[in-house]
Amino acid sequence: MQKTVVLCGAPGSGKTTVAQRLVAELDLDYVSTGDLMREEAQEDTERGRQLKEIMAKGELVPDDMVIDLVYSKLAHKTDKGWLLDGFPRTLPQAEALNFLKVKPSVVICLFVSSGALVERISGRQVDPVTKAIYHTTHAPPPAEVVDRLTTRMDDAEVEIIKKRIYDYDDNIDSILEFYSKRNVVVRRVDGNHSVEDVFKLVMSKLPNSLKPAAPEDGVD
Repeated sequence: MQKTVVLCGAPGSGKTTVAQRLVAELDLDYVSTGDLMREEAQEDTERGRQLKEIMAKGELVPDDMVIDLVYSKLAHKTDKGWLLDGFPRTLPQAEALNFLKVKPSVVICLFVSSGALVERISGRQVDPVTKAIYHTTHAPPPAEVVDRLTTRMDDAEVEIIKKRIYDYDDNIDSILEFYSKRNVVVRRVDGNHSVEDVFKLVMSKLPNSLKPAAPEDGVD
């Protein structure tokens, strides 16, 4: 069975930073619903314009739109396996993934206090060239990239941030229950730590079948 890691976490939980490290560590192909939707929102199409308006308001993107974007990505076959960052985010999305006969090897869910989430998001900045994520306080950017940094449209207002967190909280329990009932390994990880510590916690909770093989003695 193909390896598939599902990484869940509220906006600001640090899941994308963790996801990018997991992709490198586990040699998986990366699917980010956030990236897919932001790329689509830049297109001058009816769907692109709809997405841009929805995301600017901090509203949940309709399931059919998200599912269609992810289906298109998963249609490209890979021998590596997938890391799904932010998908599924609702029960219908989990059911759609199940319809494709994609059974996650593990579902990892990062939990962070709501106050910390708001603080993390409100100071977040993105490098549009490298996609690197910085924070004005916790992870300041190097001087040479400061002038090109941007703030995501859905990170700009506190009330929109709170709404996104509320929508996530309103859906996550049903997703975790869906997978638990199907005997999928579900791991809850405390995300109220440094990026390095959270990554180590995530790695420690992976099933053995996903963990990189330890190097043989005498082999670098």
